[in-house]
Amino acid sequence: MAGRRKGLLIHKHFWPIACTHTRRLPLPASYSEIAMMTEVVPVAHTLEDIYPPDAIPSQLNRWTHLLQTFKSIYLHPATFVARSPGRVNIIGEHVDYSLYPVLPMAITADCLLAVSIPDELGPASSTTLKVCLANVQRDKFPQREFELQYDDMEIDSNVHEWTNYFKCALRDTLKSLRTVRGSDFRPASMNVLLDSVVPVGGGLSSSAAFTTASILAVMVSNGEKSVNKTALTELAIVSERAVGVNSGGMDQSASVFSLRGNALYVDFIPSLHARPVYFPRTCPRVSFVIAQSFVAADKYTTGPVYYNLRVVECSLAAAYLHAVVNETSKPLPTDSSPLGISLRGFHKAYFASSTKPFNMQLLELVDLVKSTLTKDGYTREELSVALNISVVELKMRYESVFPVRTAMFKLRQRALHVFSEALRVQQFIQLLEHPAGFMSHDIGDSTETYNKKLGSLMNATQDSCRDLYQCSCPELDKLCAIARRAGSYGSRLTGAGWGGCSVHLVPTDRVEAVKAAWEKEYYNSVLDEISHRRYNPLRGSWLLVSPHRTKRPWQGQQETSENIALPKYDSACYLCPGNKRFQGDSNPKYDQTFVFLNDFSAVNEEQASYTSSIDPGDLSNTLLRAESVTGKCYVISFSPDHNVTLADLDPASILPVVHLWTSIYAAYLSPKSLLASFTPPTAVFTPRTEPTHEPAAPKAQYQWMQIFENKGAAMGCSNPHPHGQIWTTTGMPEEAAVELENLQKYRLKHNGNHLLEDYARLEVDKKERVVFQNDSFLVVCPWWAVWPFEVMILSKKHRRALVELNEVEKSAFAEAIAEVTRRYDNLFEMSFPYSSGIHQAPLDGTDEECNSSHLHMHFYPPLLRSATVRKFLVGYELMAEPQRDITPEQAAARLRSCGGGLYRKPPRDIITSSEE
Repeated sequence: MAGRRKGLLIHKHFWPIACTHTRRLPLPASYSEIAMMTEVVPVAHTLEDIYPPDAIPSQLNRWTHLLQTFKSIYLHPATFVARSPGRVNIIGEHVDYSLYPVLPMAITADCLLAVSIPDELGPASSTTLKVCLANVQRDKFPQREFELQYDDMEIDSNVHEWTNYFKCALRDTLKSLRTVRGSDFRPASMNVLLDSVVPVGGGLSSSAAFTTASILAVMVSNGEKSVNKTALTELAIVSERAVGVNSGGMDQSASVFSLRGNALYVDFIPSLHARPVYFPRTCPRVSFVIAQSFVAADKYTTGPVYYNLRVVECSLAAAYLHAVVNETSKPLPTDSSPLGISLRGFHKAYFASSTKPFNMQLLELVDLVKSTLTKDGYTREELSVALNISVVELKMRYESVFPVRTAMFKLRQRALHVFSEALRVQQFIQLLEHPAGFMSHDIGDSTETYNKKLGSLMNATQDSCRDLYQCSCPELDKLCAIARRAGSYGSRLTGAGWGGCSVHLVPTDRVEAVKAAWEKEYYNSVLDEISHRRYNPLRGSWLLVSPHRTKRPWQGQQETSENIALPKYDSACYLCPGNKRFQGDSNPKYDQTFVFLNDFSAVNEEQASYTSSIDPGDLSNTLLRAESVTGKCYVISFSPDHNVTLADLDPASILPVVHLWTSIYAAYLSPKSLLASFTPPTAVFTPRTEPTHEPAAPKAQYQWMQIFENKGAAMGCSNPHPHGQIWTTTGMPEEAAVELENLQKYRLKHNGNHLLEDYARLEVDKKERVVFQNDSFLVVCPWWAVWPFEVMILSKKHRRALVELNEVEKSAFAEAIAEVTRRYDNLFEMSFPYSSGIHQAPLDGTDEECNSSHLHMHFYPPLLRSATVRKFLVGYELMAEPQRDITPEQAAARLRSCGGGLYRKPPRDIITSSEE
């Protein structure tokens, strides 16, 4: 079920909304405020009834996933879906719970509840109902099942549990239905699955959207065929307060009453009412853009010192002004505000017999506050004297419902904000509804002066929120300042504040410039300053990032720099051409690459088999499992020269290594594999007895081939000769299996799209973590990198394995490897240690596994601050989750600056003394 909603296109960290040049949906000539308030919530039958055209593709995927997940959890389809959107407030911040008008808009980001009603409702004598409540984000929000007493449902608002929002909505809705239907009413049990894309703590009313959708779901589940919008809104306002937050009524009103193409003017006196407001055509045309600060604003947790405290301060300001100015001991009449008295109530009492225009009344109230509330803060003792009540009575009256923590109440600042903000709302509305008088100040079609007037009111709101209401934060201030410098007419926080989102009035032709400025000056830097966690979709895991720790002094272990001159040929090296290896075989006089069976293989090719007991009653089968693994291990020499590394080789010299990797992979591919058709004829090898640079044919079908290199003593490499290894195994190793599982999940969830192909496209667009790229491959410090200068090489197009690369792509891959290794060495001007490895399709994978695989290469280097300071995975990282200090963005910037030629001169052609 959904109303006619305003459009929002979600994009990156910011969202453009409701432009004045978008088509305004025409309202019937008879449409009025009365008509809006008596409307019922409509039933939508298609996504086109709900979302703007540009949102349909992504919403189709989301709704499909919601309904499929519902069926997988409850084993039957959902009966209906209840929907309620989030909102953005254009102007009128923190005045709704003082009962002053506000101007919000609904947004496309919404809360969906898929619902079914179990057949069994229980006997007529039953006083309980069952509710099963799940969330599509099951890892973050665990599934809950409740058996509740519907006539006495207790909810502990002191416990911050996500299901409390639904339970409060359920309790208040059932109470309302019981009042109408009588004591014989028996509510239905429910199965519910939640999917909300309104960011929690983002200032876009995720809690109001959840509460409102929950009430709608409960009503429909219990047979309500039509739901009045006003009744729904009023019920949602009361229900959210029961969770533990002194909310006003703006959020719920915007969610229920908004119409696409219009803002919503909401007032609460004499009772809740709303009317649509649209933006006139301007020149230049303007857009509203929402920008996320990524500072979570948790109204529940911080309520006692932030949100709830502000509500109490406003109510106390009303009581104090009434007692002092009106010189009466008679309390203010109660109203619908959270604590029963409000600044609007004082306003009404003070001007009870006045005929002054509303705006003039507000101006007078601003002056009245300045002359009456002269102190920066008031103690409970001072307030109790002014209100002629004891401190205990004051606490009971104003602090018992929602406790607060403070020694001083800042009545002057809060009242000044509320009255001045209420005036700005009226001025903004007058500009929108009577634009003609303000659009004649410029030449021709220009409305620049008009646009700036709207913007200046938004800027004044931000100033007031920052200085008087003290609900901004440095991150929001920074976003607003950046936007104004880049061309925004007006920028301000939206929602509760203390984090969350901001809203900006921007000339449409400057939107991209503002977004670019945010990317450069905020989004690329904010995470450089705060501790945070990042998600790795390739592994389905998280890591902790602590950029502030780079400032700590290092007094730990320091490595020895590996800048050691090596000979071109070393007679003691088992990898140099012509030398004899440990087992007695001699290397050929090779001049490019050379491969041989590892003399000390990690797995055996032939051995006895072993499988754990299959007896389900045997505890060892559960706790002491094992399986035999067979395979073959190879060593590959990259070059005959002992004194070079991949960093010394140009792409043309690395290309033979790529060719050899490809050939060996092709030789081990299962003939049943989808990739078998790509196998070149040269990849068919036959076993030989004499030394060869070709691998022998496998005696079994192996499942996985791991190509890797350990470079440097810091990575456990025992020989400096440039070489790597290839291990083939019958078992699927853990790292590869985890990646493949997540690649498959992503492809299934995103209609056949490939995770790393999408990721490569995203990184190319954002640029901040890109180290190097050519037409075929991307080198990037991954968003989720664990190691300080970790990089990943990935094909831009979906390539499942090396065998799918054409010659141009293989050369591009070689170039990417050369760029990584050379930049590594240039970074600290040393031979840079690392472990690298290629992940591609399994050798004996299913069609689904092959098609989900994506060719990529990991580089894991240990060095942190210099050539001698390395990173260790210890302590928290072993016991909890990985942690890093320098951010991937910082690492990428440093590696980008290390391009060009290699810092050191080419190795000299010297030989060991034994050969002289």
